[in-house]
Amino acid sequence: MSKYFWKFVRNGNQSRKYISLIIDVPISLTDKDRRVWRVSYTGLQMLMILLHDVEVLNEELNETGGIQKQAFVDAVGEAGYLPSTSYKPLRYSNYLVLGQEQLGRHKGSPLDYGYYENDKDIIEIDVRSFFPVRWLYEEGEAKFPEKDNLKPYREYDEFEKGVIYFDFMPLHRHMSVIVDYMKKYNEHITEEFLDKILGWTQSRDILADFKTMTEVNK
Repeated sequence: MSKYFWKFVRNGNQSRKYISLIIDVPISLTDKDRRVWRVSYTGLQMLMILLHDVEVLNEELNETGGIQKQAFVDAVGEAGYLPSTSYKPLRYSNYLVLGQEQLGRHKGSPLDYGYYENDKDIIEIDVRSFFPVRWLYEEGEAKFPEKDNLKPYREYDEFEKGVIYFDFMPLHRHMSVIVDYMKKYNEHITEEFLDKILGWTQSRDILADFKTMTEVNK
């Protein structure tokens, strides 16, 4: 079984408004040394969708971020592609959202959180690829409800009590790592996903396209 909870949060050190994505995975889905994350191929697809959706949300609510902003363009470029110019959020159509709650250190409007599971096509990923990461002790989090990082998930049957959760914040730069794992598992399906779902385009002259995209974004 592959499963994870996720949430959008306002935890920024430099900005109180910026929204980030956090993934929470029960330790049962890592190895004994906490170095390998067992996740389904479709789980990685959903993770890529969430990384796009959170950028669109930042653009809508904060007028920052966005999948055509330079930081995001550069991150997609590390994988050898250019991002879509017309991406629309997909978390609701993929039934990823469980609800909304005010999450993170900084106040603001309620943000989405959710859950995904799939028991097929399991891939093993080195969790050190996503550093910085942390490990949350469920029982310890429960002792301080006002600071409970696992709070939005507790009412759901899928939530495991008495365990440790692998908690990490996927960043732009992690997308190239995720795509690499996906391609190693199934390159053809990954190319289809990047093209038809995320709207990425691959260029023969990626440097020239970077220059063009940079000029457009100025």
